[in-house]
Amino acid sequence: MHSIYYFAHEPPVFGGQHVNVEHVCELRNMGLRAYLLYMPMGEVKRFESPASIMLHQKGMRFFEKDVIVIPEASPSVIRSSSSLPCRKIVHCQNPFYIFHSFPEVTSMESMGYREMISCSGYTTSILRKFGYHHPVWTVRPNVNPVFCESDSLKKLQIAFMPRKRERETVFLKGLFKSLYPQFKEVPWVPIFNMSREQCATVLRESAVFASFSFTEGLGLPPLEAMASGCIAVGFDGLGGEDYSNQENGFWVKEGDYFGYAHQLAQALKAAQTPLWSEELRIESQKTVARYSPDSFRADLKSAWLNILGDQFDDYLLESN
Repeated sequence: MHSIYYFAHEPPVFGGQHVNVEHVCELRNMGLRAYLLYMPMGEVKRFESPASIMLHQKGMRFFEKDVIVIPEASPSVIRSSSSLPCRKIVHCQNPFYIFHSFPEVTSMESMGYREMISCSGYTTSILRKFGYHHPVWTVRPNVNPVFCESDSLKKLQIAFMPRKRERETVFLKGLFKSLYPQFKEVPWVPIFNMSREQCATVLRESAVFASFSFTEGLGLPPLEAMASGCIAVGFDGLGGEDYSNQENGFWVKEGDYFGYAHQLAQALKAAQTPLWSEELRIESQKTVARYSPDSFRADLKSAWLNILGDQFDDYLLESN
């Protein structure tokens, strides 16, 4: 029986790991024999997941028509899987991690990775600029429904994720308070080591989300913040070029720290101006709608219809 396996090294914590889970869940909903293949790098950790999980075990065999999907930043698995006889696909959710696993682009072909799934138009275009000429299917992720607006009044506070730019967040907070002392008492609420549900609660309460996205393939946090009714301001992390514009947020070019402080002040003023705030909310929701569950399903179905082609029925669960 032919199966599709998405590799996972640990229980899902970060956005891209959750996206892999959602791929598997939706492929199962399409009737395909798909699994999250849990391959722990150390101790096996038990975890619950909506996806069908299979534990990778030593000596597990893969056959020619099996399809394995491996994250781009998995060098050991990519190397060890290169000799397998099955079909191999890289799921690239961040093009800036590709060369952690491959020394250069031509090695991808020589190692048998002649197909890729990408998370955004930006990522697909970067892969092409790298010189990757094999098929790439763009599957935009879904902004999880847990991120949604609330009827409760927003607090004048700034939610932010410091993980990727820890030193810059400290600098920018100090710079902002120095340049705009009228806002120095506005709380900054860090989102760190939180569950999805806890993160969603903070975003629903916060009027502004300060984005510290950095070298992203797409960058889900600003989209999740916009879905939660926040005014987005800051860096789009490059991959956010897919959705950032002058109508839906206060975006800043890389390295423009004084511009960041200015735009953050503008965002706080907008949060206190009902008409301005509502215009931003409407544009943000239009943006988020492009990353709806229906759009995600359509992208994923189109990709796998192309990947499996006339052998699609061979992977159906009912063919058992």
